[in-house]
Amino acid sequence: MIPVPQEPLALLTADSERNLDVLRRGLRRASSFAFHVVLASDAARAEVLRRLRAWSGSGGVPELRFFAKGEDGAGEVARLLAVSDRRHPLAGAVIPDGVALVEADGGAVVASLNMARDVLGKLICGPLVLVIAADRAAELWAIAPDLYDVRAATLEIASMPRDPAPTLALDLEEGGVTQVRSRAELQVEAARLRAFADDEIPAGALADAWIRLGRAFFDAAELGEARAAAEEARRLAEGVGYTSGVGDALSLEAQVLEKTGPAEAWEQALQRTLALRREAGEPVRLAADLRRLGRAVALLGRLEEAEGLLREAVALYEQLGDVRGRAIVMWGVADILEHRGQLDEALRIRQQEVLPVHERLERQTG
Repeated sequence: MIPVPQEPLALLTADSERNLDVLRRGLRRASSFAFHVVLASDAARAEVLRRLRAWSGSGGVPELRFFAKGEDGAGEVARLLAVSDRRHPLAGAVIPDGVALVEADGGAVVASLNMARDVLGKLICGPLVLVIAADRAAELWAIAPDLYDVRAATLEIASMPRDPAPTLALDLEEGGVTQVRSRAELQVEAARLRAFADDEIPAGALADAWIRLGRAFFDAAELGEARAAAEEARRLAEGVGYTSGVGDALSLEAQVLEKTGPAEAWEQALQRTLALRREAGEPVRLAADLRRLGRAVALLGRLEEAEGLLREAVALYEQLGDVRGRAIVMWGVADILEHRGQLDEALRIRQQEVLPVHERLERQTG
């Protein structure tokens, strides 16, 4: 057995930690074949694999068979698909190197995996996790569109830079520091995505790729490109009834509109996003969008409405067990109370409910 390192190999963003919680719950609940795609590269990928090895065979997660990396792993997957005796399926499996799988034999192994979609449950009776870099995922779906249709989840995991700049009070607005990519690099990726015809890969997968690219443009302060990417993602997602993707695209549009205006369009995008989150039953995203809308409404001067939205977000974060998310929202509640002149209660929230969380998280990551 390969020893599992006890210490983290990378510090992950808060959103990534939440996504890993979703993955772990999915692995525990998989009573039959369930396909999970994890988008991660470099240090984040190493940390994902460390977690998967630590979870394997414990806490309700089935024993996971880890395929090798590189060409050897692609060969192992091909041999699994060729097995004729299917009376002894694997309890679960991990393909740690999706890029190598895509590149092996010109994509032939992925094509075989796609063709075997309907019999994978006889080869693996539990979860199958495939880890691949986000910028190569579109190639995977171009070869394996049928496999994409049966995925249980697609989760993106990203690491923090090794030496993040100091942040104030939990980095209270958004969840972590991201690595900014150059405008030229992002435009190359945009051109590659535009080269795909709508029917070459599933529209949902292409929408996800545009959303990731739009966020990267936003981080690089390329707001026009970010909004164009969000609009393309929304067009693709609406065309196939991909509610979660429409919500993600609208959320990105709202981030751009917050900086560019007009304020009415910003609020409208957030309201539409929130309605879609409620429809889709996505508590993690719903909580985050309640927080964003609450902040927007507060900035527009409607403090009572804003507090109601933030209090709803607090309740959701409590249900999710997300202490960091709750602390972020409580800081916003304290701001509203301060504007109303309730200074003692605002101070109490900051001193007793927010700063202790910040200090505890700093100790854990320091």
